[in-house]
This record gives sequence, C-alpha cells and structure tokens, in this order.
Amino acid sequence: MAGVRVGSHPTAEGFCRRMGAERVGTVGPVPPTVTWERPQLWFAVARPPAL
Repeated sequence: MAGVRVGSHPTAEGFCRRMGAERVGTVGPVPPTVTWERPQLWFAVARPPAL
C-alpha cells in the first residue's frame, strides 16, 4: 500500500490521527536540537485504478 511516513511533534499526533494517520513507531530524541520522542505516523494513500 502506498503512503507517507511522518515524524510528528507529540502535540500534533491527535490531529494527524483524526486525519487518518496510524501510529507506526517512535523516533527517539536527538539532543541538543530535539529533546523529546516523536511519534512516527503513516498516512495511507489509495492508488488510482489502472487504466
């Protein structure tokens, strides 16, 4: 299945899930820039039917 994987800010996860994303994992912190875990989400994209 085609789709898009997104690393989200934790506070945006609820919005992404309401838009159809599924949580598929977590990305760990990368100090000193990012000090929190980020949810990794998958947005499935339907492929158009073949002509």
